[in-house]
Amino acid sequence: MKNKILNIGIIGYGRMGIIRHKEIKKNKYGNVISIYDPKSRHNNIFTKNYDDIIKNDNIDIVFICTPNYLNAELSMKALKNNKHVFCEKPPSLNASELKKIITL
Repeated sequence: MKNKILNIGIIGYGRMGIIRHKEIKKNKYGNVISIYDPKSRHNNIFTKNYDDIIKNDNIDIVFICTPNYLNAELSMKALKNNKHVFCEKPPSLNASELKKIITL
């Protein structure tokens, strides 16, 4: 069986989002096809809404590289849309949020 190239969306393009993007580029099994960051970018890979990544059927994995208070909400949205999620730490700010993430 051939290895599938996984399409990746990155939400948050600060220091960690940029680092993750550079590392993914080094890996032949991952391809970043969309990035969301609230800052204005002039590149066709950037989207103006993180839901464009979460709801994109062509994206397999969502990397969440946002401020800590957004991690749980975005992780849950991505999981509910059948995405694999790579979330920077911490995945949530409290145990009840983490339980919600785990049960999805």
